[in-house]
Amino acid sequence: MVVDRLQGTDGVRGKVCIAKSCSSNNPISAFLEEGVLTEEFFELYIYAYCTELLDTKFAKKRDSVVIGWDPRDIPVEFYSSAIKGIRKSGLNAVVVDILPTPAISLYQVHTAAAFGVVLTASHNPSDQSGIKIFLGYSNLKLFPEDDKRLTKLCFKLNFEKIKKLPIIGKCRNEHLEARKLFIQ
Repeated sequence: MVVDRLQGTDGVRGKVCIAKSCSSNNPISAFLEEGVLTEEFFELYIYAYCTELLDTKFAKKRDSVVIGWDPRDIPVEFYSSAIKGIRKSGLNAVVVDILPTPAISLYQVHTAAAFGVVLTASHNPSDQSGIKIFLGYSNLKLFPEDDKRLTKLCFKLNFEKIKKLPIIGKCRNEHLEARKLFIQ
């Protein structure tokens, strides 16, 4: 099944499931055919967006990406995989851990990061999660045309090759700094 857009009205959302528990053989199929987001989907989607920014010169190697998540009980594999997607692309992950979506978005602007990503499904049931992307500088969410390009790229990429890529970007935790900024 091929679709124009993976994103809904506010990011990509769905039930979460560890990839080895799915019958699909790749992350996109698991999402489209089984309706689940796997840790592999998180890695692929974030990696695809990072490479798009690098290819279009909106970002350069070693630029930062702010990433945080909400407190729902998603397994560590999900945010670890998203962080791997950032780092495999050559961008650096600035981890702010569990914070409200506006805090993560604010910290992304404050640090002039290439973009921000929040792993959340907002008010959906706790067995769901999702991915919200905030564009660098403007802090806007993806527009439908942005998502169409990203969706095409996700379909083109071979996840088996991505899994084997080395982790080259750095990772640092700035939870306390982001929390302090948000409180202020």
